[in-house]
Order: sequence, then structure tokens, then C-alpha cells
Amino acid sequence: MFKQPDFRIRRNPCTILARHTSLEFTRLGVIVGKRCARAAVVRNRIKRIIRESFRTEDFEGTLLDIVVIAQPSAATRSTRELSDILRESWRQLSL
Repeated sequence: MFKQPDFRIRRNPCTILARHTSLEFTRLGVIVGKRCARAAVVRNRIKRIIRESFRTEDFEGTLLDIVVIAQPSAATRSTRELSDILRESWRQLSL
């Protein structure tokens, strides 16, 4: 997945890698390391925001395996900022 993604979207707080899949649904993987945020509550907040943003997005028949890798700047972003950036990235993937 990481070596040969079909799509790579790099935005300041996160990197999104995606690949077409033969499964009947789109899957999501989230990576938020300790380097991104030392406190577990902050890492979990970032994961919740990413999962909720993914859940509310409709990929309209685009079947993908998606991995979101959070960068250290994600810890300082507000929920609204992070959600808006992810929403733009999901739209790029569904095109």
C-alpha cells in the first residue's frame, strides 16, 4: 500500500494514500504516532475527527483502501480546520 498507492494527497496536517480495491466497500486506516502528539487524548481526538469525516463522506461507488497519516501539525489544528481539510481531500479522491 505504501510503496505503490494509486493516489497520494499531501496536505499540511496529514498525508492520504489510497488504492483501488476489489472489495465491496471502502476501508480506512489511520496512523497517528507519538511524534504527532505525545498525549494519548490528543492522538485519540485526531483519530475520532478522521473517522467521523470519513463516515460522513459518500465515495459514490469509488472503492478504495485509504490510509491517513497524521503529521505533527494536526495536533494544533482545531476540529473544524481538520474536518474541512479532510473533506477537501475526500472530494479529490472521489473524482
